Amino acid sequence: MSYNGIEVFFQNLGNADSLYVRHWVNGIPTNILVDGGRKTHNEQVEKFLTERSNDAPECTTTIHHLICTHSDDDHVGGLVPLVENGNFPIQKAWVHDLRGTEFLPDGYAAQLRAWGATKLLEKIEASEQTRLAFITALENHRIVHEDPFAGVQIGPMIVGGPRVDFYRDQYSKMLQEDTAKGFNSALVSNSVERFLTETMLKTAEASKELGDGVTTPINEVSTIILLPYGNDTNPDIYLFTGDVGPQGLDQVIDAVPDLLESVKWLDTPHHGSRRSMRQDQIDHIAPKTSFISAKGSVKHPSRKMVNALKKHGKVFSTDYLASSQNWLRHSAGAVPNVSTTPATPLYDKE
Repeated sequence: MSYNGIEVFFQNLGNADSLYVRHWVNGIPTNILVDGGRKTHNEQVEKFLTERSNDAPECTTTIHHLICTHSDDDHVGGLVPLVENGNFPIQKAWVHDLRGTEFLPDGYAAQLRAWGATKLLEKIEASEQTRLAFITALENHRIVHEDPFAGVQIGPMIVGGPRVDFYRDQYSKMLQEDTAKGFNSALVSNSVERFLTETMLKTAEASKELGDGVTTPINEVSTIILLPYGNDTNPDIYLFTGDVGPQGLDQVIDAVPDLLESVKWLDTPHHGSRRSMRQDQIDHIAPKTSFISAKGSVKHPSRKMVNALKKHGKVFSTDYLASSQNWLRHSAGAVPNVSTTPATPLYDKE
């Protein structure tokens, strides 16, 4: 059959992300995997990819584009064994390669220790270790990789951010004493929150505004991707955001404000965290459909965030699955007839 359409699959990995995009043109699919969850999710991710290769005779196991949005373990950790196992041919990968750059200069670790920013240092080192493991796996398997900075085209997708200068500025913040201490305090507070009761967390969340709080640069520099679909002069926009925060989202909205007015579909950033988007950003994007990858806790997804998104359209979350499949799917156009059960939007039963 001559398929012409788009499919976006969200796997249920709790507070971790792995999205699979299949873009059909005249019966030929372009397969794009965006992130791979944690290392412990590899078996589930590979099982899912195998299932997708059997959805129709035209489907394949090839991953044409493998995208790492940023270096947090819950996004890139699972990509390492995926590459190392070699079960799925990968044509090209996209990851920010910081080796030999000024983003993390020599001596940064000693400086952060001197300021007492040890929690921040732990996060940076863990992220960089996972990033390096991913890049090493790619190079060991001779898979070409490039940096996904703003303006780069990835198959049918366009990278909206980050810009190189924004990336540099965000990383430089972690090497300034006042901001480094601020990031460290925020990370410590997040660690302490796991000891709070659900009632205490709900009270704390209710007292804060959308977009209020600290988002670390590692999240702010998440790769933001736009997928235009449909009419060439007035396409629907699918927006993929990783774990971006308000600053990272601002740079893209400022660059293409008209293009991001009333988007068709939104990959809600950072598991639906209250801090990930401001009210004005939500109202500008005004997504007709929002998808969230989350475990279903007080903070992920935030009820305040979900209610703000619901003013513009339906909101779905992987923790609220109504079908036997361990994923959510959005499709448009002529695509394979994959057996699914209609999902229930968040809070629609209430």
